[in-house]
Amino acid sequence: MRSRVRCSAALVLMLAVPSLATAQIRLSERGTVGQTVDGTTINLEYARPQARGRNPIFGKVVRWGEPWTPGANYATTISLSKDVKVNGQNLAKGTYSVWMIAVEQADWTVFFHPTARLFHTQHPKVDSAALKIAVKPQQIEPVEILTFAFTSITRNRTTLEMRWDKTAIPISIEVPSSRAPLSADIAAAYTGPWSVIMTNEGGKVDTLDFTIDFTDSRLIGEVKKWGWKVELVPTRTAHTFQVGMMDNNEVVDIEADYPLVFTVEGGRAISFLVKSDTNDEWMRGIRPR
Repeated sequence: MRSRVRCSAALVLMLAVPSLATAQIRLSERGTVGQTVDGTTINLEYARPQARGRNPIFGKVVRWGEPWTPGANYATTISLSKDVKVNGQNLAKGTYSVWMIAVEQADWTVFFHPTARLFHTQHPKVDSAALKIAVKPQQIEPVEILTFAFTSITRNRTTLEMRWDKTAIPISIEVPSSRAPLSADIAAAYTGPWSVIMTNEGGKVDTLDFTIDFTDSRLIGEVKKWGWKVELVPTRTAHTFQVGMMDNNEVVDIEADYPLVFTVEGGRAISFLVKSDTNDEWMRGIRPR
């Protein structure tokens, strides 16, 4: 009788706590990584295999010359909210499975297939890919768990990099600009030499030479004395521009709170004003006589 009671109690416990029976720890846990660049969203989902002492990974675990999804279980997928360029080639918005062909001492093939839901053994044909690119592998310090990361971000570009073992595969993704390019006719109202009058926190007034040029459909301002360049980023308000701080000819940050507001007469800008947090005049630009 006691034996039956014990069995019944054990059965009740198993039924009451189903998670103990159904919980599952995977050797390759799922992971996600995402990045937004100028309004374009890029999301990647993948399973993350571990090296677990297997050596070498490439050439043994991942065989040379055979299609392989950079992950495990179901194929790694990438989702794009807008059309982009991958290593300079067009790829339409949508969701794709990601595949690679590892090659010893040569460029690897990376391809994006329109069928996103594939198991890792369901190798699609390269010829049916939406895009195929060649990527030169890079040598890195050993990485135990397969990792995707966005390693750089600029005004309209990011680098998505796969890292595993001693190999990295960098992929450049260029996104469309969220703003229409300026026409030369509109830009002409602002270009030319300026004098900038600035008041610092101590009340000291400085006057600097400032030049605005129209280059590659962008208004670029420069204070030569400081070696300082900015992009004047158009806003939806007429004659108002945000200041894009530049490094190596790319915008790395935008000062959205301190716009340049131009005064235009007869189709030509004659002055601009920048106000501080307290709405006081911080910077004024005037045309030299």
